[in-house]
Amino acid sequence: MRIYLIIILPLSLICSNCAPKKLNPDDLASQGFTPFNPQQGNPANLNSWNLRGPGTILRTARYEVDYGAKYVIGDQLMKKVFEDANGTQTRVPFAALSNTRTAGGSLGAAGGWNIDGVANIKASLNLSGSSTYDIKFGDTWVAELTGHDLRNAEGVRTVDGDTITNLKQGKSQLILKTIYTDSLKIYFKETKESGGSVAVTIPLQDQQKLDGNYKVTNDGGVEVSGPIMIGYVPVSKDTIQSIFPKK
Repeated sequence: MRIYLIIILPLSLICSNCAPKKLNPDDLASQGFTPFNPQQGNPANLNSWNLRGPGTILRTARYEVDYGAKYVIGDQLMKKVFEDANGTQTRVPFAALSNTRTAGGSLGAAGGWNIDGVANIKASLNLSGSSTYDIKFGDTWVAELTGHDLRNAEGVRTVDGDTITNLKQGKSQLILKTIYTDSLKIYFKETKESGGSVAVTIPLQDQQKLDGNYKVTNDGGVEVSGPIMIGYVPVSKDTIQSIFPKK
């Protein structure tokens, strides 16, 4: 009788050299995703959910807060969103961004999506010749409310008329979903005169210039410490009309 030895390798080993998934910005646009440029807030802090979490009313231009989530949906529901978002068993994956890599300028209409610190990293590592960069997201999650939650929130009844007008005109937005990630990696690329581009190799002595907020990874990226809120999905115009009907 022949005995066959079957070795089953973990998927992580089989795919250790697999290229990261590429992100299609159109997929995010179809979901109404609005990137924070730069990223805004730490999901581990309760106040970040008051200023950037579901239920917050933001001015679209500069992320100025018209009404914090605590005011609109109440302290109890905001705390539940916060606790669920930080619980390993309750947080909800956001597959559109998890472990995907994209060109830094491919998200956002005005000047491309950026993160606070890219310029500082370039300067610290003497990467002045690097004209482009990629971003790879870590594990990514989404916290959200339902239209029912918002329609029945006590605070929506006391939102002032000017803010309601701004919401209906798109000058302000009511956050339905907030997207956050545990880390970001920046891959700097250097554009050659011939038209090609190569990844920048960071010498070890230059890596030491980074402070505790960043670290160079073994795959050539510079990792930004997380977790970080990176974007949101606003309530649709139709739902805004139902939440704030004509008086």
